[in-house]
Amino acid sequence: MTFADLQKSIGSAGHLESVEDNGYEEPRARYSWTGPGGAGKIVVFQYRSGAFAAIVNPVDLKGAIEINSFGAFVCPACSPPVNACGSRPSWVLKDIHWDSFDCPRTVTGPQASMD
Repeated sequence: MTFADLQKSIGSAGHLESVEDNGYEEPRARYSWTGPGGAGKIVVFQYRSGAFAAIVNPVDLKGAIEINSFGAFVCPACSPPVNACGSRPSWVLKDIHWDSFDCPRTVTGPQASMD
């Protein structure tokens, strides 16, 4: 899935909130979507490489769903819970060991505030 595919499935291009390039291994653009009446939210980080990571906060589910363009799909509140980390994202340095232990900290990109 590409970022354009994600935008198409959401139904709009989203709102470009910022371009973050200080302190990140790979600069990224931050897009957001808010559901009708302010209910539900999606935040997507798009990287220069074309990769993306998304945090989906649905109205009817307690907790976030995380996906990325490397095949990750993490949903602890789903029934049954899902923890598919996909392959190594481009923002994880090649000299760092990466496996399912690292997934929760790396699936959405370099760590920073995502509020």
